[in-house]
Amino acid sequence: MAHKSQTLLWVLLITVTGSLILLVGSSLIGKNKVFPSTQSSLENQTIDQAIEEIRSTLSKTADPQTRKGLEEKLRILEQEKNKPPLEGWEPPPRPRGIVDYVEYGAPFRPSEVIVKNKWQDMLNEKWVDVYAGSLPDDRAQGIVIILIEPGEPEGGFIPGGWYRTPTKSGAVTIVSAIGTLLTLKAENGDQFLFDVAARKFVSP
Repeated sequence: MAHKSQTLLWVLLITVTGSLILLVGSSLIGKNKVFPSTQSSLENQTIDQAIEEIRSTLSKTADPQTRKGLEEKLRILEQEKNKPPLEGWEPPPRPRGIVDYVEYGAPFRPSEVIVKNKWQDMLNEKWVDVYAGSLPDDRAQGIVIILIEPGEPEGGFIPGGWYRTPTKSGAVTIVSAIGTLLTLKAENGDQFLFDVAARKFVSP
């Protein structure tokens, strides 16, 4: 009888230990999902750009909870940036065209603009970022915002203008691009054409 009790005790201990291992593993995976800085940021943008955008957002953010999250993401990105490069490894090229809304946020306060997505490409040897969305205090008003990256050593952004959609049709999303001609679709289904080079809405 004592032998059976001892056997059952060992089985119970092994089961509990296995459950704890699975729980800890799941927790670690979950943490990686909270801050997918390395893989996602390299796919969507350069680490330098992400760091610059977070710093810009931090300078305009007063909420302690929001700042804490941004500071943690900034710490992770800076650690990743300072890692010695692997031998023979080269960073992937920065994507051009339409990209999902930047993981770490655009360099705007939430009270300034609600961003849906962005378009980016090189124009005149400078990266041009075009954000699409709406105004937070008037969500029916679509907006397009242009920022120009002067590059090193200046860094940061140069304002390229804020452009309201011709009609209040809701927030706009960039759905296609031919060269610098962007097609934007509003929440109510309306479509607009925006010429990035000319910096204005144009007729279809």
